[in-house]
Amino acid sequence: PLTNSGKVDHRALPAPEAEMFSASHYVAPRTPLEERLAAIWSEVLGVERVGVEDSFFDLGGDSIRSVRLVGALRAAGYEVSVRDVFEHRSVGALSVQLSGQTAGESLIAAVEPFALISAEDRAALPEDVVDAYPLSQIQTGMLVEMLATLDRGEDQVAYHNINSFRIPDARPFSAEALRAAVGVVASRHDVLRTSMHLSGYSQPLQLVHADAELPLTVQDLRELQAVEQREALRAFAYEECAAPSDLTSTSLMRLAVHLESNETWRLTFSYNHAIAEGWTINTLAMEIVACYQHLRDGRELPEYEAPSVRYADFVAAELESLGSDADRSFWRGVVDEHAPLRIPAAWSEDTDSLRERIGTEVSFADLEEGLRGLALRANTSLKSVLLAAHLKVMSSL
Repeated sequence: PLTNSGKVDHRALPAPEAEMFSASHYVAPRTPLEERLAAIWSEVLGVERVGVEDSFFDLGGDSIRSVRLVGALRAAGYEVSVRDVFEHRSVGALSVQLSGQTAGESLIAAVEPFALISAEDRAALPEDVVDAYPLSQIQTGMLVEMLATLDRGEDQVAYHNINSFRIPDARPFSAEALRAAVGVVASRHDVLRTSMHLSGYSQPLQLVHADAELPLTVQDLRELQAVEQREALRAFAYEECAAPSDLTSTSLMRLAVHLESNETWRLTFSYNHAIAEGWTINTLAMEIVACYQHLRDGRELPEYEAPSVRYADFVAAELESLGSDADRSFWRGVVDEHAPLRIPAAWSEDTDSLRERIGTEVSFADLEEGLRGLALRANTSLKSVLLAAHLKVMSSL
């Protein structure tokens, strides 16, 4: 159905058929534990009610939301892992798994500042540093590859990302309010005040500084035609791609605003991939814009509740795993059990020839109902079915 202006009339659309692929009809929580779990699921998934037999993935859950669900369950005092959510996909099944546990304070042991570095390294830190901990394995790999592309003089620097958002806004833009909002958000999140050091200490470290001013530029494009605006934005993007941040600076993120009209402006993030990725940037953009609107309109900012888990806690868990004989033994077994995939020699890249990207899109809309049915019977998600198909093709090589 369309509105008078030709747009989709969302209000006239029928309600989504939530039970289309459900294994059963709604079953209300039967125990206090099921009630608590259902309430947490409802909040994380943004659905009004959760039945004890509803699958987490049929209700809109995915890998990202499973992490959020685990965080919420742990904050409520339940010892649960992402794997538990994948294996016990309903409130009823997870309740059986968690029966006997008593909700209480968070079961996550937070890492104290500087607890993961040596006394010698701490003594060598700058005075403005409020915490320091090792780089994770993935961060170190990203930085090494980034520096390698710089050494080779490549046009596009690896792991230097740009994300841009068009912000509809009928109110006049205020650069002062946006700078204040960026400052507020930077004070909330350690990663926005973090520098990275591959040398200078006994091991690669990331340093969290007490304060950091994220660079913010504002450019007015309102006098330009639409084509000229696109050219200006494209030129800006190329410049940003070729200018990665200094890893040792107190912030590895830059922001830019381009005023496109009196009703819209564009917010662009330029950042090192070692501190953020797409999901984070989407969340960060919403947080900054929300703060900006409150400050611009003279409203008091809502109370902010910091996440219960920091990246330092993840680094601590990774270090523990790297030092675990049991974990190493597990992964050795995985590697030894499976034959490595070797791409056919004829597919190897000729570095002397020009690179060409070849892509083909294949619609599977006609297969979706059957695929979802297969996922339901296998007690897994549609994504897992598609991934299994992909891996099957790769294994056939």
